[in-house]
Amino acid sequence: MFSYFRVFFKAFGRMLRRWPRHVEKKMVPLIELMKQKEYKKAGKEIAYISLDLCAQLESKKLKPKEADVYFTYLLDIMDLSVVPLQKEVKTLILEGNVLRDYGKKFGADINRMRELANDIIGTHDEKK
Repeated sequence: MFSYFRVFFKAFGRMLRRWPRHVEKKMVPLIELMKQKEYKKAGKEIAYISLDLCAQLESKKLKPKEADVYFTYLLDIMDLSVVPLQKEVKTLILEGNVLRDYGKKFGADINRMRELANDIIGTHDEKK
């Protein structure tokens, strides 16, 4: 009977926590930057996270729906119409929010995401 209660409480705890822990953990530095109103640094952090997720998608270490959760989380914690992020950062977040449809006709374009992220970071090759 004790193990039944343990399973019940674990399941109940998962119901209260909406986001996977690995997503929340990865977003902690970003949330801290937002609290400190360091929006330019927050934009760069979003760009680095995006580049990492794109690389994991391409290497098949991450599924599109799993990558999409990170951007859905971002949209859930902030109102893009109010938060003063760069236009490119907002575009990157919205593009990442359709990662669940990556590989489909209207899904996310990883090359576009990478280009936006590099522009935000400032490492984009100007010769292209």
